[in-house]
Amino acid sequence: MRELGVQKGTDRDGVGRYVMPPPRVRRDPEEVLARVLGESGAFAQAAQNLVVVRSEPGTAPSVGLAIDGMKSSDIIGTVAGDDTVLLVLADADAAKHMKGFLTKLIQGS
Repeated sequence: MRELGVQKGTDRDGVGRYVMPPPRVRRDPEEVLARVLGESGAFAQAAQNLVVVRSEPGTAPSVGLAIDGMKSSDIIGTVAGDDTVLLVLADADAAKHMKGFLTKLIQGS
C-alpha cells in the first residue's frame, strides 16, 4: 500500500476510507530547469565537447537533476558535485549550442 501511495482518509460522510493520491502533474522540464538555474545563481561555460555549469554551493545536484530531466539526446552524461555540473556532449558544436541554451534560460529567469 505504501508503494502505491495509498493513504487513509475520510469521505464526505466522515467514513474512513483508503484513498489513492491524485495523479501527479508533470511540469515542463524546461521551466523546471530555468527555475533551478535561476535560483542557484548558475552560469555555464563550454570547453570542447564539455559544458561546465557552476552554481552556489550545495545546489549542483538539483541543477544536474533538472538537466537530466530535459532528456536531451545531445547530452551523453552529467556529473554533479557540490557546486559544479559537468555535461559531456557529442562534439564541440553540441556543447556550444547547449551552453547558449543554458545561458538563455539563466538570463530569462
